Amino acid sequence: NLLAIIPGGSSVPLIPKSICDTIEMDFDSLRTAQSGLGTAAVIVMDKLTEIIAAIEKLSHFYMYEFCGQCTPCREGG
Repeated sequence: NLLAIIPGGSSVPLIPKSICDTIEMDFDSLRTAQSGLGTAAVIVMDKLTEIIAAIEKLSHFYMYEFCGQCTPCREGG
């Protein structure tokens, strides 16, 4: 029933089920999968999740909620 996970909180790339089934959820493996542990706040999405809507909600959150400490958030990079 798994669709994807976001292993390190909403600021790291998601990992689809096909990759989740083949890797361990450690720092090096997630980096190889072009994701990361970030804050380690795991977000799990099942097949009922509308992934575009979920990403839109996360984007909306970051439009208003950021600390301004890292360059990508502060300068839009």
